[in-house]
Amino acid sequence: MVALNKKAKGEEAKLSVDQELAFRIRSRRNRLLGLWAASRMRMDDDACAEYSNGIVSQGVISADEELARLVVADLSARSIDESPDGVLQELNRLDELARLELGAADGVVQAWEDRVVGP
Repeated sequence: MVALNKKAKGEEAKLSVDQELAFRIRSRRNRLLGLWAASRMRMDDDACAEYSNGIVSQGVISADEELARLVVADLSARSIDESPDGVLQELNRLDELARLELGAADGVVQAWEDRVVGP
């Protein structure tokens, strides 16, 4: 019984950390998307930071497709041609980059799981 409770607590802790990590990855990815789009629009540093913060905020409440449409609209307003599919591809690339930056690559996560939950 004690072993079951210990395992359940470990799985609960893992779920909590996984959810927090997923949020951090999504926020980082969206910040990178904002920086990518702002650089395409040739914004200065302050405008770039403000724009990427807006994308992070919007990304909390919007699905990826909606976020892509928003970025496409912003790019189009500056006469920059980009498709929603192109932005979604960039979003996927930036997701991988965010995972690497936050140490969430598969090997790192597996090592953490082995340590907390057990093999």
